Amino acid sequence: MMKLFVVVALLSITGMECNDEEVKRTFEEYKHLGCYTDKAARAIPKHLWTYIFTSPGGVIKKCADLAEFNGYKVFGVQYGKQCFSGPSAEKTYDQYGSSSQCSNGVGGSWANDVYAFPEEYHNGCYKDEKEGRAFPKYLGKFPAERAVSKCAALAEKEGFPVYAVQFGGECWTGPESEQDFDKYGKSDGCENGVGGTLANDVYSLKPYRHVGCYSDHLFTRAISWLIGTFPSATAVNNCAYTAKKKGYKGFGVQFGGQCFGSTGAHHESVYGKYGKSDKCKGGVGGWFANDVYLFF
Repeated sequence: MMKLFVVVALLSITGMECNDEEVKRTFEEYKHLGCYTDKAARAIPKHLWTYIFTSPGGVIKKCADLAEFNGYKVFGVQYGKQCFSGPSAEKTYDQYGSSSQCSNGVGGSWANDVYAFPEEYHNGCYKDEKEGRAFPKYLGKFPAERAVSKCAALAEKEGFPVYAVQFGGECWTGPESEQDFDKYGKSDGCENGVGGTLANDVYSLKPYRHVGCYSDHLFTRAISWLIGTFPSATAVNNCAYTAKKKGYKGFGVQFGGQCFGSTGAHHESVYGKYGKSDKCKGGVGGWFANDVYLFF
C-alpha cells in the first residue's frame, strides 16, 4: 500500500487569522490522525523550515510539500510555523501519547496535530478478460470493506506497485501491471471501489508508473528540459514532485539522478523517439538512458 505520509502541526501566536474554510480544506486533503504530545526530545526530529506570516492551512500545505519532495512519510508544523519531518517519523510521532492542547488544526504548545496522506491512489475502472488477464497474479478474495487495503499490502509485499480489485473483493496484480492495467480500455462496470464482473478498480502505491528504459541523445534530448539533479536514493520521488509542480504528465531520470521533463514527455513518440535501452539501473537511468515514468 502506499506508504503513510503524516503532517504534524503546533500552533503559537503568529499574528495570522485562522481561516476556518482553509483549515477545513486541509483536513479534507489529508487524513487527520489526532493531537499528540511532544517533548524536547522531538517525536518528529528533523527541522525542515520555519514559515513566517503564513496562515495555518498554508503552513501545513507548505510543510506537506517539503516532506513529499524528500520522500518522508511523516511531517509536521510546530508553533504555527516550524516544519518538522524525518525518515522514520511515522514510527515515532505518537510516542508521547495523545494531547488535548491542539486548536485550529495546527496544534498547540508541545502538541502536534497529526495528518496523513491517502494510503493508495485510485486510477479508474478498466476492463479485463478471462484469457490474458491485465493483472495475471491472483492474490485472494477479501470482504469488500477491506479489499483495497488488504490488496495494497499484498501487492507491496510482492513488489508490484499497481494492483486491482475485481468482482467485489478479488485482488489481482502482476509484474507488468504498470504497463498493462489499461490494455482493454476503460469500463463502467465497477462499483464502490471494488470492481465488477471483468472490471478492475485499479490502484497504485504511487501517483506515477514506470514504463521502461529509453535511449537519449546529448544535443537533441528525447525529454527536453533538465529540471533538477538529485541523489540517486531519492531521485525518482524528487523528480516526480518537481515534474508534477510544473504540470508535466511524465518525466525521465538519467545518469543516476538527472531529472528531465517537458509538456509532451508523456507521449511515447517523445520519450521513446530513440527506442528502448538496456542501460538503465535501479530505476534511475544510465548513460544516455532514461528510466521513464508517467503520472496516472
